[in-house]
Amino acid sequence: MNELDINEIADKYNNLKEIWPAKDKWHRKTFYEIAKFINQIDKKGTFADYKSILNAGSAGNNYGLSENNMLHVDIAGNKIKNKKKYLINNIEKLPLNDQSFDIVICVGSVINYCDPMAVIYEFSRLLRPDSYLILEFEKSDSWEYLFSSKYNKKATTVTTFYNKKPEKLWVYSEKYIFEILKLNNFSIINKKRFHMLSPLIYKFLKNENFSSRIKIFDKIIKLIPYLNTISSNIIILGKKTSS
Repeated sequence: MNELDINEIADKYNNLKEIWPAKDKWHRKTFYEIAKFINQIDKKGTFADYKSILNAGSAGNNYGLSENNMLHVDIAGNKIKNKKKYLINNIEKLPLNDQSFDIVICVGSVINYCDPMAVIYEFSRLLRPDSYLILEFEKSDSWEYLFSSKYNKKATTVTTFYNKKPEKLWVYSEKYIFEILKLNNFSIINKKRFHMLSPLIYKFLKNENFSSRIKIFDKIIKLIPYLNTISSNIIILGKKTSS
């Protein structure tokens, strides 16, 4: 499936000074949404009895969770080699034992560089029953792709933006990812969409920092039926069932 060159991706991220640079307001807001979502779940005590965490494509970020039993995995070794526990590897196939983790975190649109069927299968294999998956990805129904052949496709490659430069990645429909999750025994117990209206502004202005300001209207968009299902990004909390 993958039309992206994994070696090029690894080289790119190995040479980046910051994954979430302050000057890139759009992706900085993405980071805040991810960290907030994870922090809120942690504060509820959801992870209280769970110890081992697989942080897939972490780039060295722990999102406020304890490092004590966290394994960082990334193809960009420079970003994780200072961690206590790390593995430089493609997350589509991991040399790790079945049912060896209680929590898997895969955020920062990591899955948008991968084959989601292979990745989600791996997560299901590695998680114990009744354990949790936090997954964030970029969607094909973003208004950035409105009126194009890419819009709302099950899976398609696009050229978008990151840190003021062109960025090629896969985008997926919610339905497609949710179907793969269900096939791999995950139930979705919480989800949050963000960057809802801002992609439409970006489509016309091509200014990601200005467009990112429009994210403040997400709270209003979430109250409007149908429109509240359209977004650039979504983060979900899934639970692996026993069968």
